[in-house]
Amino acid sequence: MNTQIEKFDIPDTEKNRSKLRIKFTRELQRLGYWDTAEKKVIGRNETRLFSDQQLNHLSSEVENYLLKQGNVDIEELEAYRQNVEKYIEVISNQTNESYQQQLEAEQYEPPKVTKREAMEVMLTALFEKFFEPLDIEQWNQDKATTHFTELSDMTDTDYILACMRLNNPTTSYTKENDII
Repeated sequence: MNTQIEKFDIPDTEKNRSKLRIKFTRELQRLGYWDTAEKKVIGRNETRLFSDQQLNHLSSEVENYLLKQGNVDIEELEAYRQNVEKYIEVISNQTNESYQQQLEAEQYEPPKVTKREAMEVMLTALFEKFFEPLDIEQWNQDKATTHFTELSDMTDTDYILACMRLNNPTTSYTKENDII
């Protein structure tokens, strides 16, 4: 649940956690995973354990619901998805040789946030509002996600959300200070 709250930028409130718990439970029951799940007692509570494959299936089934609950601009997400699909089509139409040349030209390490990029974003954030320190870890993770993603996975929500955050680093990797 924590992963989905972070991924879709859903406000972390008890009400939202309750709604997500109910939605996930109902969806797991609908998919037939609930009744067959392994049960484990932790403290006084009985917990059901699901495989990674089942959780990934659940995630894809409830994605639209999570997008509506979160602070993700669905229209912007779809626009990115369409652009990526066009890019995939262009790459797919390339000859194998030209594609191999392009791959050889690319570096094998993910790009890192440069000191200049960080300074520009910090200055922008400082002058717009007072912000907490940059989320460099998320920023580097997003860069790695976009760098290592295969063509077939470029329509996945993780890739699209990373692209959206990378295109708007001032609001994506900074957070308003509560002291204002």
